[in-house]
Amino acid sequence: MEQSTEERLIREILLDPRLNLDQSKIPDSAVPHLLAYTRLWHKWNAKISLTAEKAPDLFIRNHLFVSLQFLQGVENAQGLVDIGSGAGLPGIPLKILRPDLPTLLVECRRKRASFLMTVVRELGLKNVQVADTKVEAITSPGIPIDTAVFRAVADTPTCLEWARGIMPQGGRVVLLRTPKEAERPDLSDSAIKCIDKFSLEDFESHPLVLLVFHI
Repeated sequence: MEQSTEERLIREILLDPRLNLDQSKIPDSAVPHLLAYTRLWHKWNAKISLTAEKAPDLFIRNHLFVSLQFLQGVENAQGLVDIGSGAGLPGIPLKILRPDLPTLLVECRRKRASFLMTVVRELGLKNVQVADTKVEAITSPGIPIDTAVFRAVADTPTCLEWARGIMPQGGRVVLLRTPKEAERPDLSDSAIKCIDKFSLEDFESHPLVLLVFHI
């Protein structure tokens, strides 16, 4: 059967050397799940505007590709929370590539949370929870969490504060930032340390920085 344009592009990004993926560790389900996720996004995006992009190829390039960049910062994660998940970015792509990873998607906007629940159900993703509430309201995550990820949610101090409220001390926070934002993370708490930094780029080669904090 001939591959669709979306499937070809998904296979292309998984082979992109900028993602630095170990091809032997990519699960067989990755391509069909990323494709199904893209198609669900396209269907729902017409109704509730999940992202500004409307075309599937732009979603794959601008969102799936960048979300998979987070893999470099969550390699040793044992439990993941995606705070302000929105359309499931980066949490859903990370879960697809790491099916073993217990994952909590936090999204307070009910329609977007409904989309996330639909993705989890239709893709048959295991050990994934969706919390349709603000992160401040979560007192017990329900799964062990040691890593929080943020893509385009809030400034660095706010993200770190939210993460500290849901994770035990010693957890890690992974943030995607522009180079300018990464220059001055504006940390008011001296106990929080930036322990790693990855120089990345988006699909169009614009520079990005992945910051990893220990809280």
